[in-house]
Amino acid sequence: MSENPYAVPQSNLTAGSKEEDYSEIRFFSSKGRIGRLRYISYVSILTLLCIVMGFVLMAFLGMRIESYTSVRHLSDFIMLLIPLIIFLFSFLALNIQRLHDANRSGWLVLLLLVPVLNVIIIIVLMGTPGTEGRNDFGPPPPPNTLLVKVSSVLFILFWILGQTSRLMEHTLPVN
Repeated sequence: MSENPYAVPQSNLTAGSKEEDYSEIRFFSSKGRIGRLRYISYVSILTLLCIVMGFVLMAFLGMRIESYTSVRHLSDFIMLLIPLIIFLFSFLALNIQRLHDANRSGWLVLLLLVPVLNVIIIIVLMGTPGTEGRNDFGPPPPPNTLLVKVSSVLFILFWILGQTSRLMEHTLPVN
């Protein structure tokens, strides 16, 4: 059957307007895009959760925090690997999304395996703005919420304080 030439047009009249849709936030996915502040916020929260989860598991397993060699059974070791695997999978997914926001291939995340270069790449990912509007990897990430802004600023402040205290520890004379 042919379509009626006198029918009402079915085109999307809002396409290309200023009110562009945003990409969906996917924490455990390599699809989509993520902005700088959300990246910093998510990585810092993910790191803290992984550390807390590791300490809770160590306490549950009766391990001393001072000694990582106190793993008595293979099952204890496997339980301690769970937070690390969750962290690594999420960290890689967030880095791929961040690369997508800069309109770069997610395969560049493999460069994080190169020592020294990985630190440089993470600093670049934290500082490089994403592309405006839609790019090859989809619509832009949603605007940052107040919680994202506060947590990313707190992470940066704690990092600066930690580096400052470490520097002071090495420069102050010991009695």
